[in-house]
Amino acid sequence: MKREIEFRAWHKRLKKMYSVYSIAFEQGLIFCSDDINNSNHTFGFIDCELMQYTGLKDKNGAKIF
Repeated sequence: MKREIEFRAWHKRLKKMYSVYSIAFEQGLIFCSDDINNSNHTFGFIDCELMQYTGLKDKNGAKIF
């Protein structure tokens, strides 16, 4: 069984969570989308805390990162 690797990013200064759709490790960039405003953003690793999905869900069915 395969599972897709999934990330989200917490922007430290803006105090906002973003969905990650791509990561450029060599450049230190995170490409994110804002689910509320439906807009795309690019942030540096220094700006965000990356969180990887564990593949598990809590008792309410929410993904655990």
